[in-house]
Amino acid sequence: MLTRSKGRPVRDHAEAQSLLSSWQESGESMSDWCRARGINWRSLRSHKARIAKAQAQAVSMDFIEVTLASAGATPNSRYELHLGDGRHIVITDDFSPQTLSRILTVCRSC
Repeated sequence: MLTRSKGRPVRDHAEAQSLLSSWQESGESMSDWCRARGINWRSLRSHKARIAKAQAQAVSMDFIEVTLASAGATPNSRYELHLGDGRHIVITDDFSPQTLSRILTVCRSC
């Protein structure tokens, strides 16, 4: 049987961010930290999940089609993918499409 969480709910997004920052600095479990402050830990956990989801969706990658200017790539062609905010990936002709896919998946999660 689930027990009800006690404490007041988190009021809004701004409060949630402030509380989450304080909680993370404490090193305590979220439930203990919230209990000591009279905050409903399920409410804070819910805000934490919403914030994480919004941050993940905010990461956008704009892709452009790349075509070669010459009839073919030289044996040592090098390609740079600029992901914004200073991040970029450099690949050469011998890259694996599966490896590039894994790299882009990791970049999306950052």
